[in-house]
Amino acid sequence: MSPKQPSKSFKRTIWLPVLVLALLLAAWSVYWALGAAWLKQQVHQEIARYQVQGVEVSFEHMQIGGWPYRFAVTMRELRVATSSTDQELEIFIPTMHVHAMAWNLSHLIVEIPQHAQAHTNGGQSWVYTSERTRASLVLQDGSLSRLSIELVAPQLDTGTGQTAFRAEQLEVHIRPGSQPNSQNIFSFVTKPLWPTMPVQDIKQIRVQGKVFSWDAFMGTNSLHGFRDAGGHLVLDEGLFETSSSSVHVSGNLQIDENGFAKGRLKTNFIRPAALLSGLDQTQLDSDTRKAIAAISLLTGGIDEANVSFQLKKGAVYSGPFRLARLPALIH
Repeated sequence: MSPKQPSKSFKRTIWLPVLVLALLLAAWSVYWALGAAWLKQQVHQEIARYQVQGVEVSFEHMQIGGWPYRFAVTMRELRVATSSTDQELEIFIPTMHVHAMAWNLSHLIVEIPQHAQAHTNGGQSWVYTSERTRASLVLQDGSLSRLSIELVAPQLDTGTGQTAFRAEQLEVHIRPGSQPNSQNIFSFVTKPLWPTMPVQDIKQIRVQGKVFSWDAFMGTNSLHGFRDAGGHLVLDEGLFETSSSSVHVSGNLQIDENGFAKGRLKTNFIRPAALLSGLDQTQLDSDTRKAIAAISLLTGGIDEANVSFQLKKGAVYSGPFRLARLPALIH
């Protein structure tokens, strides 16, 4: 007796899912190919837009990969050149990766896996290295909505091999604020070090606050536009911490009509004597030294002190007493 042959309906049941899967795969591949072509076009359009603004961007090779679930753009031998009335700057990046999930092109990840170099027409040059350089950007309606930058063990050396800056970690995070045209900012750096640093044992510097009139602040004439738009900074927390002391700062700051910072700052000093006695004041200007002397007088012999400062008329005041002049933010 011959074996029973599979029915036609059974065969259709077997092949139908395979056919559907093949069609879906083909449709997704077409979408990915179109998306890759669109992304390549967008890169060239952005380069053309920067060139109109006086920024020259070029690269030796660009590759788009990541199929099936990512778009990954790799640029090699990337050069960015900017010029102003008095100085030209050129940045060279051997390799840069930009990638996004295929279903969410508004969220970009940018990574620089190798070093980067920069030099000016005046003969200055720098070499940047790190264990990780990574940025996360979220775009909304064609503009930047969220930004996160993470640098692990960043180091900037001069062309002569001297270290201009290094740190254990540096992060910057910018998020939309609760009010229109505002942004929340959180940033910190741990164990920073640079040659002219007046304090050598900094554990961390941390800033958290809100910037209002953000569009004006990020405009081409940033500080002028920020002042004219009534912009201000709400500093929720500023922390400067060493191995033996710390300073906490909070307040609200604006820019006055003469280009000086104005507002009130509340400070909390923990063991201020240890901090002030360790300051190297040889490279500080006279106004900064006067302010330090005044703070030392106000907090002398106290393990914890709370002091309020008023910034007005181009100077720092504590109560009715003028402690020091302030440098102008806008000239």
